[in-house]
Amino acid sequence: MKKLFVFISLILLYQTLPAVEFMPADQLKPGMKGYGMSVFHGWVPERFEVEIIDVIKNATPGPDGDMILAKCSGANLEVSGVIAGMSGSPVYIDGKLIGAVSSTWAYSKQPIAGITPIIRMLEQKDLHDPNYFDANGSLKKIATPIVMSGVTGDAQKIASEFFKEHGFLLCDGMSGGVSKPDNPDLQAGDSVAINLVDGDLSIAAIGTVTYVEGKDVYIFGHPFEQFGNLKLPVSKSYVYTVIPSIGLSFKLGAGSDPTGSTVFDGDAAVYCQKGVSPEMIPLKVNIVTPTASAQYSFRIADEPSYFAMLATVALSSSMTRLAGVMDNKSINYDFKIRMTIDGKERILTNSYSYSIDPAYFSFMYMLMDLRYYFSIFMNTDFAKIKIIDAEVNIRIEKGIHYSVLSDAFSDKPGYYPGETANIQVIYREYLSGTKYCSIPVKIPKNVTPGKYKIYIANEAGTYFQVMKLFPEISWFQSLDDIFYNSTLFLDNTKLQAVFIDVKNGLQLSDKKLGNLPGTYISLLNIKNLGDRFFYFPQLSQGELQFKSPMFGFLQVQVNVYDTKTPKKAE
Repeated sequence: MKKLFVFISLILLYQTLPAVEFMPADQLKPGMKGYGMSVFHGWVPERFEVEIIDVIKNATPGPDGDMILAKCSGANLEVSGVIAGMSGSPVYIDGKLIGAVSSTWAYSKQPIAGITPIIRMLEQKDLHDPNYFDANGSLKKIATPIVMSGVTGDAQKIASEFFKEHGFLLCDGMSGGVSKPDNPDLQAGDSVAINLVDGDLSIAAIGTVTYVEGKDVYIFGHPFEQFGNLKLPVSKSYVYTVIPSIGLSFKLGAGSDPTGSTVFDGDAAVYCQKGVSPEMIPLKVNIVTPTASAQYSFRIADEPSYFAMLATVALSSSMTRLAGVMDNKSINYDFKIRMTIDGKERILTNSYSYSIDPAYFSFMYMLMDLRYYFSIFMNTDFAKIKIIDAEVNIRIEKGIHYSVLSDAFSDKPGYYPGETANIQVIYREYLSGTKYCSIPVKIPKNVTPGKYKIYIANEAGTYFQVMKLFPEISWFQSLDDIFYNSTLFLDNTKLQAVFIDVKNGLQLSDKKLGNLPGTYISLLNIKNLGDRFFYFPQLSQGELQFKSPMFGFLQVQVNVYDTKTPKKAE
């Protein structure tokens, strides 16, 4: 009975506790002392000491841009300095919340921090059209640590370049999951993660919770990326330890199961809400090699700026984890992406084949292709596209087989319209000698006499050459263009010789009309700015099928004679 009485008393005491009071920056004086809270190991926040140095007026451009300057001590900060991952750590003076640790100087000999006033942080909740500014002062936000676990090989290079360009501090974590916290509910001082990837690898941004009121949660004390409206999953983060560094020490941590969502990424804080977490995009990867097979599962943040890069990192890490270095291996992909377009479900599929030779075609080139493929669906305003899930089946074989084009020439210098040009191609097989082949290409009957080029490459090479020569018609003008390109299978084992003639064409809205007679064009009265005249390619091609990829690009110039004029000696 006594225990029950004590328990009820504690509940009543908790319910009667006063709300957290705030102290505005203009009430702070140099020498005032207080404390902050942050997690340095495990789940539980620890106290560190704070002494106010001064308040810097208009430290960041824009209204209410004051910054509180303070010296920190305790919790080994005299050794580590202000730590990446402390961003958002709440600071109290006389028991009142003044703001969050948010900035520092790299290589500083003392743990001096900039503190974002709490009033500025609270404003982020109601911002919908914020006026952003770029601060150019020497006081910089503490770089948010991006902790990666299970990311290997070239995937590390991709992620490192991306996150460093965006101002993050990249940290290699440790593979393996983290146990669930006893209480996943976020409170002030807790370490917090913005989950970018989870499953068989983990990528998360680590910071600290500043203030919680009901379902409202304020973290970081500075932007994540200053996206504005933003929906990414957030979770309580476990901190393994602090890694001291001469430049900027950082917390080595890992996220847990999401318990809420970011809502607004503003200039002074990231405003979040507890409750339902945003859906992530499931990615399933099945890999088969001559000696092993494996399945990997990931969930990737549904954020257009990040998804393509993160999906590529997950695929690359999966391959190197199972098969090691990809040099001198043949790789075949089968993609299946399920999505909704304006609420209607659609499934897209495609296949790719690669032979990885570091001297000619590196693994990184292949990863760039994958990243481009994923990005097509995440950055369009033609319709509301939402990826439901994706699955990739990968077959990896030892050894590579490919050929490289060396030279090409025509069987004669010129042709009449309607004749067939035989293009002689010289190529070299991998670790073998030189070989020859001939590709017949018919000259169109309606071609205008003159000088023309015939392009020789694999199917992907000739396709992209046409896109390069005719950029106006290669732009994505509609959803149909996107789906055509994303499902287009370009066979790199098919060698083509392509004769390109140019004809008049017209674009009406999102429709392209090639080979339109000039008499028709003269009758049209074009008023819509979206309707334009273009030159369109008229292609005549020949092709040969090989068993292995053909790499390289060649071109041959030929003459086309007037059928009414006898052929002159060249």
